[in-house]
This record gives sequence, structure tokens and C-alpha cells, in this order.
Amino acid sequence: MNAPEDTTNSSVSYEDYIPDEDFTSLLSTLWRVWFAGHYLSIGLGIVLNLWLLLAILTSRDIRARMRNKIVCSFCVLHLLNCLLFTPMELEITRLMRLFHRVSCYVLSSVHHVLLMQDFISNWTLVLLVIVFVAQICDYKPCARFKRSTIAIGTYALLALPWVASLVTIPGITTPTFYSFVRNLNVSLAYFEGCIFVTSDAFLIIKSLDTMVPLLVAVGLLSAAVVLRRRRFTRGFSSGMQVELLDRGPEVDDHFGYTAAVVVTSVCDFAEALSFLELFEMGMKQRWIYSVVEIFLSETKVFLIVLPWLLFPDIRERVKTWRPWHCAKPGIDLTLVFKNDHT
Repeated sequence: MNAPEDTTNSSVSYEDYIPDEDFTSLLSTLWRVWFAGHYLSIGLGIVLNLWLLLAILTSRDIRARMRNKIVCSFCVLHLLNCLLFTPMELEITRLMRLFHRVSCYVLSSVHHVLLMQDFISNWTLVLLVIVFVAQICDYKPCARFKRSTIAIGTYALLALPWVASLVTIPGITTPTFYSFVRNLNVSLAYFEGCIFVTSDAFLIIKSLDTMVPLLVAVGLLSAAVVLRRRRFTRGFSSGMQVELLDRGPEVDDHFGYTAAVVVTSVCDFAEALSFLELFEMGMKQRWIYSVVEIFLSETKVFLIVLPWLLFPDIRERVKTWRPWHCAKPGIDLTLVFKNDHT
């Protein structure tokens, strides 16, 4: 791992990003797109994820499914992003554009949290596809374990990507952390003054939080589609097995899972290409590419809601659930027994 360079006394400034005056108008447009993507993700992300989360949690039957518990985990993660970290990122960027100085500790903290969010999101997607594979293979833990054991295992699986991010991301960046700990109290007006991670460490992190989970998710999903097709083809080829292997409500179609993998891949594809550095770009092209990359990554918080609507139970619940609707009063049936004997 390469040792980070000491940039405490660096002369890099915000003006260095602007090569000439002709680029100013384009740069202003790109900043508008950048801010629009963030504000759009905050507004739509909060509304859609909160609505979906409450719709699922208020139904005992729907929230009982493992798949829906994982969807709730996605909603919680994206709500944290929209309510806390995206507004912090907007405020830091606004201060930087005004040449205000920001603590290196704040910049480093926000940077690492964003890396951890990518890790949690993509590995939770892998967990979702694993549940789909287990569903197709007719794996039923209720027949093997006690209810308390199943509950503990369920919440342990949901927490696994979160705990793994707390261990993996800081573990990889620890050598870098010690190298710039002396700069944590420094306030700077440009990002390069804070050493976040070395290029080697960043490559490892983006491989673990983007490339590896997406490849695993695609591989598992492909295997799940093949297994599902073989299972139901065999079921319909034999009259004795049609009723036993009928998919019913317990086995999902692959469309929702496929859409989730596609949306995640599209939103993270640009970022994956940028850290691989497969092609050279000039200053103008780099700015445009960076804004497109960030815009796609920000829109994931509300675009990922669309695949969940492909699941029939979630779609019907979201369509019919209203937080302001009160339960209709039931019919009061009172039985009166009259004794005619004197």
C-alpha cells in the first residue's frame, strides 16, 4: 500500500479546477445538476422510503416475510442517507464553494460514511438474492429451528452488512488514518488537503463494496432463475406434481429481484468505471463524468423503490394503505337468550 503524500502545505485551491473562463458557464450548469440530484434524492427519497417502510411495518402478514424485512433494511438505510448524510454533504460543498474552511475531521467522517453506505446497500442486495434462492429451494427453517432461534438468526442476518461495514471500511483505511491523524484539527478550503484513503486502499474498498457484491448478486440471480425454471418445468411436466409444485404466493417471480440488481448496477456502474480508470479524460470530460456519476448514485435512493413494487404483496399494500384511514368499526353482535319458562 502506497504511503499517502503530505498535502498539509499544498497550494491546491478551488481555482485550479477551472482551466479557463470559457469553462465557467459549463461548470455552473454542472453544479446546478449536482445540487438538483441531491435535492431530488432528499425529497423523493424521504417520501417514497418512509411511505414504503410504514406500509410494510403496519401489516403483520407482510412484514413477517424475510424478503420484506430486507426491503425495510433498505428503506432505513436510504432514510438515514436522505435525512442526515446528504444534507451534510450539501452543506460541506456549499461551504467549499464559498471558500469557507471545514474541519478535516468532518470531511473524513462524511467520506467514510458514504463508503460504508455503499457497502451496506450492495451486500444487502446480495442477501436479498440469497433469500430468493432459499425460497426456490424450498428451505423452511421453521421445520428445523425454534421460533426464538429463527428470530435471532433473522435479525443477525439483517445486521450482518451493517456490522461488516463497521469492521471492513475502517480496517482497510486504518493505516491511512494514522498517516493523517495530525491533520484532523486542520480546517481547509479544499478537499485535497485531507488524506481520505490511498489509491490502493480505495481500490480495495470499491472492489469490496461495489464490484464483488454486484458480481455475486448477478451470479446468484442467474442461478436462481435457472433453478426456478427447472423446478416449475418439472412440476408441470408431471401431472402428479403440478399441485405440489405450484408456485403459489410463497415463491416470487424473478422480476423484482432482477430489477433491483439492474437499478443498483446502473447507478453504481459509472462509479466503478471511474475508480478503475480504464480511459483518459480531460478536465472538461472529467467534470461531466463526475457529475453524471454522482447524479446516478444519488438517485438510487428513490429508484430502488420501484423494483419493490413488482412484488404483488408490497404493491397491493402500498396502493391501499393510507396513514390517515382509521379502522372501520365492526358490527356489534349481541346474543340475548330469553327464558320463557316461569
